[in-house]
Amino acid sequence: FFFTGKLLLHKLEMMEQALVSGKGDITKTEVADVHASSSSLKSFTTTVAADGIEDCRKACGGHGFLQSSGLPELFTSYLQNPTVEGDNYMLPQQVTKVLLKIVQTVQEGDED
Repeated sequence: FFFTGKLLLHKLEMMEQALVSGKGDITKTEVADVHASSSSLKSFTTTVAADGIEDCRKACGGHGFLQSSGLPELFTSYLQNPTVEGDNYMLPQQVTKVLLKIVQTVQEGDED
């Protein structure tokens, strides 16, 4: 996750510099790549984190519901993240759409 996030941040910074300076062209392919990468990263990491919090709560048994465990606060504050700004069922569909376009482009032999 760390390296994918760093690469995504680098791509976004390069796109921002190109827009601010007005010296670079940003292609639809680059935008689609950043969109697919960020969508898949958000979908996967938020699901893994929410499932991990729930697993920790279950592993603690009844103590997982105690406020002193810290899990109820973490659970209630984090649980919204998998659905905020894009449901985790919608985001993978967007990634699949981009990947299918890439496959189609490769099959047609276009280089863009």
